[in-house]
Amino acid sequence: MKFKFDLIDRKILEMLIDDGRQSLTQISKEIALSNSGIKKRVTKLNKSGILKIQGNFNLEAMEFKACVILLEVKNFEYIAEIIKAYKSCPYVFLVAEILSSFNLMIGLFGNSDQDLNNKLKLCGPSNKEGVLHSKIILISDFKIPQYLPLHISLIENEDINNSNSCGFRCIDCVAFIKNECKGCC
Repeated sequence: MKFKFDLIDRKILEMLIDDGRQSLTQISKEIALSNSGIKKRVTKLNKSGILKIQGNFNLEAMEFKACVILLEVKNFEYIAEIIKAYKSCPYVFLVAEILSSFNLMIGLFGNSDQDLNNKLKLCGPSNKEGVLHSKIILISDFKIPQYLPLHISLIENEDINNSNSCGFRCIDCVAFIKNECKGCC
């Protein structure tokens, strides 16, 4: 079922897009609707999967480097395996099936050019079974969106002895051993 927006829903969304930390009181003053009315609408938008209020990161302000990897994958089973492997990777900001000569797109970031290069060479999705061709596009400057939802771990090397969801173990990685990569844990 397609969600129907009215003018109040649109205004709430516009205000939250502008500043997701706005209080219900601020929104209700602007829209001229009670706090409980705003809360019900925000809850409805959230439960329907249309709205998620979260903290996002500015990759450029953090001086991270990013790329998009286009993959031509052999079949849907391999696509599902690659998605499963990288959907919880702390350095992946995008996973999408696409309609083109490539059928999967993954956005990846690193702490530096060298870190990004190591991730691409050593544990990137281009190395997975079932990948027929890949193309890497480096991102020089994010225009829109400026902020991305990342699930980076702020605790270094939580458990480097375990395999990551991608199947690689940081502790066995040449770049990690040479201290050229902080690891994915």
